[in-house]
Amino acid sequence: MPTSRANDGVPRRVPAASPLLSVQGLSAGYGGSPVVEGVDLAVLAGRVACVLGPNGAGKSTILKAIVGGRTLISGRVVLAGNDVTGLGADALARRGVGYVPQVRDCFDTLTVRENLEMGGYLLRRHEVRERAVEVLEVFPALAEMLGRRVLHLSGGERKMVAIGSVWTSRPRDSRRACRPSCCAITSRRWRPKESAYCSWSRKHGRLWRCRTGHTSSPTAGSGHPGRPGSSSDDPTSAHSCWARRRQQHVRSARSRRVTATPSPQPAPSEVMISDCTLREGDQQPGVILGTSQKLAIAGILAEVGIRRAEIGTPAVSEGEREAIAAVVDAGRIAETIGVCRARTDDVELAYRCGLWGVVISSPVSQYQLESKFGWSVSEMVDAAVEAHTAARELGLRTFASAYDTLRSGRDDIRKLYGELRRQELIDGVRIVDTVGIGTPAEVSALVKWCDDEFGLPIEVHFHDDFGLAMANALSAVQAGARWVSCSIAGVGERAGNAATEEIVAALEFLLHVSTGVELELLGPSFIRAAEVIGLRLQDNRAIIGRNSFRHVSGISISGLIRSPLAAQPIEAEAVGRHSEIVLGKTSGRAAIEHVLRSVGIDPATLDVGGLVEQVKSVAESTRRILSVSDLLRLVSAQEGRAGFVDHPQPREVKR
Repeated sequence: MPTSRANDGVPRRVPAASPLLSVQGLSAGYGGSPVVEGVDLAVLAGRVACVLGPNGAGKSTILKAIVGGRTLISGRVVLAGNDVTGLGADALARRGVGYVPQVRDCFDTLTVRENLEMGGYLLRRHEVRERAVEVLEVFPALAEMLGRRVLHLSGGERKMVAIGSVWTSRPRDSRRACRPSCCAITSRRWRPKESAYCSWSRKHGRLWRCRTGHTSSPTAGSGHPGRPGSSSDDPTSAHSCWARRRQQHVRSARSRRVTATPSPQPAPSEVMISDCTLREGDQQPGVILGTSQKLAIAGILAEVGIRRAEIGTPAVSEGEREAIAAVVDAGRIAETIGVCRARTDDVELAYRCGLWGVVISSPVSQYQLESKFGWSVSEMVDAAVEAHTAARELGLRTFASAYDTLRSGRDDIRKLYGELRRQELIDGVRIVDTVGIGTPAEVSALVKWCDDEFGLPIEVHFHDDFGLAMANALSAVQAGARWVSCSIAGVGERAGNAATEEIVAALEFLLHVSTGVELELLGPSFIRAAEVIGLRLQDNRAIIGRNSFRHVSGISISGLIRSPLAAQPIEAEAVGRHSEIVLGKTSGRAAIEHVLRSVGIDPATLDVGGLVEQVKSVAESTRRILSVSDLLRLVSAQEGRAGFVDHPQPREVKR
């Protein structure tokens, strides 16, 4: 008779019982080649069983074989006394078997409440409520985050949602309840035929229809079935309809702030920002960020709603590690990232700093391998596997970065990312244009290829050597990238990077993609951040430049006075700025009259035409813009009270 250990540590005899789940002589693998052989496993009702082993030992392979994946080669699986060997995932789901994978375990763009409801979307409403209450009893922390989107949760919180969603789907009557999306995700390319799936949905009375008229269900699609934002080559597929409906909602919500031409290409409904200012800032010549600067910038990032940031490179120096640890301890950034080389000692330094995750740089570009390392691709892959394994063992989130990706061969990228993916060592992959030579078309093709090849979240990072970083980032998002790495004002080495404020504004206003950033704080907060960094912002820099919403041209101002969108792509207030009018060589009658009215002077009492000519003359002779004080002196001179006196500090008039 088996024994167990009670809370007091004394062994207790427990009665023998038939196992709820029994696995006998199981062999599993891929392509007919076994990864594990002769596995026996028994799970008693009400007990928790753990399968332990190092990375690559075959733990996931065993579980996928049990839950109806394609990894089963031989052996027997018995559930509640019934032989279920070889049954598909849908059949096992009807019998109450759920599967929570390591990745792609939730609907990212849905809230916690919506994910739990999705778990029981085939159940009656009162049953869903009952199951949700059970889940909250097991995971009480979820009760405080029911309205939060899963994409914004930590790894542990997300896993609670995933387990809770499966719990919600747990059938009491195995003839009725089923949720294929919980267990039929063992193959990334699993796609039920739409006609068969729709017949099944009609039978169970839960058929959804999109506005476009196509049949839709949350569990149709690729990857995690029904995952909003999943890519598809079929524009009429169910999850494409879901994405289009989501985009229509986002466009409607933003219609009051901007009128812009919608992108002809589809884009995900939500893309997240991974700000790299704290790391890239130190790589711009002349910029050195100490602990106080990093803490101030981290506070600004948190203020505008950015949750993930690369906050440094631990191997740089002891001072850098102290600054990184200070930012981590401050707790303003939810997901703190450090950049490491493919070395275990770098990973150990990152762990000691308390970081949430690491980006492990492991290039396979011949430019990097030959000139910096003298390694082969295989040697780099081995080093990367070792470093990622060490990071996993330390509990860090890991992201693979084959930097100089645009100059790397796809076979070499496949060797690196494919091996790390096979061993389940990474949470995402990065596409990095280290020297800024990519074009939008090249970037789009590479993102789509990586998505098809590896099926992991993609983050992109572009340098701006040819002024294409912004265009490349938008192209990557339209191709399926989920994260954009960018920096405030584009700070970074050489020509810098894609600018965070520009990326956010373009995604929100042009592609109608949510970033989670507080737009109204974007302008003033990032101007303040540039001051902390010590940057001299270009006057005509987008969003945060002095002239980005400043007007001097007569034809522009005449439109601005009537409607801001006649002279600007968005209202300045949408990003926390103000439209301004200044006077100069190209100013016209409308501008002069507007400025006069703003200071309480009736233009009808003056010779406005004469004032226009005088403004142009003074601007040409002094080669500067004129302030309100300058205009008032011209008014006084026209009335015979005084002459024009040069005033070197102009003042602007808000619209």
